[in-house]
Amino acid sequence: MNKVISPIVAAIAVVLLTTVAVLARDKNHHNVTFPETMQIGTSRLAPGDYTMEWSESGSTAQVTFLQHGKSVAQAPAKVVNLDHSAATDSVTMKAEADNTEALEEVQFGGHKEAFSFSESGE
Repeated sequence: MNKVISPIVAAIAVVLLTTVAVLARDKNHHNVTFPETMQIGTSRLAPGDYTMEWSESGSTAQVTFLQHGKSVAQAPAKVVNLDHSAATDSVTMKAEADNTEALEEVQFGGHKEAFSFSESGE
């Protein structure tokens, strides 16, 4: 009986370790789609799909935007705690004086944290 249980326990351990690794990896990155050209810091990004990766330090984060695995922009953000989990992913833009759209906030569906990119951090 022990010869049967050992492979089963080993298989369960592998599944659990893989799940923990995936959850840990997913914690600091998320895919986002920009519907139009977006100003992020000093970079202007074309409409399309991007991956946001970040490292948090207290209530701030350094966010890197990647496209096809290549870093295309970086910006600091304020980590905002929401009262409740966001219903869906959403991108909030702010019209600038020169008629460009600047990234203001990103929320992820099912998460209680959002990233604010506004200068004032509000």
